Amino acid sequence: DIYRLKRVRNNMAVKKSREKSRQKTKETQDKMTILREENDELEKRIDDLSQELATLKKELLRRVSND
Repeated sequence: DIYRLKRVRNNMAVKKSREKSRQKTKETQDKMTILREENDELEKRIDDLSQELATLKKELLRRVSND
């Protein structure tokens, strides 16, 4: 009957909607993981460059004071 047909269609629509929502959530989580890894790499790069800058400043001061 019409009621059962509507229920079947509704159930299919709900299933499709939930699957789409799950997929979007997974994509968001995957992207978040990638961005966190990228952020960690960038923070390490900042630390490395900061250390290099400090070393170069010390060397510059040493050379200036020896002249």
